[in-house]
Amino acid sequence: MNKYIKYTLIAFIIIAIAAFSVWKFMWSKDHRTAEGEKPVATLTATQLYVAYENDEATSNTSYLDKTIQVSGKVMELASEPNGTTVVLLETQSALGAVSCSFSPVNGKPAELNISTEQVITLKGICKGFAMDVVIEHC
Repeated sequence: MNKYIKYTLIAFIIIAIAAFSVWKFMWSKDHRTAEGEKPVATLTATQLYVAYENDEATSNTSYLDKTIQVSGKVMELASEPNGTTVVLLETQSALGAVSCSFSPVNGKPAELNISTEQVITLKGICKGFAMDVVIEHC
């Protein structure tokens, strides 16, 4: 066997093993949820949105990647193609809302007994400001 082919084959096998190891590590890693965590803050959707609208840097220091509890009126419910359910909470701003996502459970969309115009309180992990304030893993 040609030396070049031999070394190429060995390099390919090493790269494949490394890629599989990284994939396996990331796949089996525990995914963080807000379920068992105590919220660092309890706010209304309007308070959270206004805080981010007025000073995103300070709000990121206070809330980013932290568990928070938010209450507000449901403006819209939507399902994404990947099975995630998104609830938009109304704010007093016409420009944005608080977007709360619920991950699929066992491959199926989360079952929520809520409707538009209903006032709800939920807990999730704040992911920052991108037109709306984004909260995940509710």
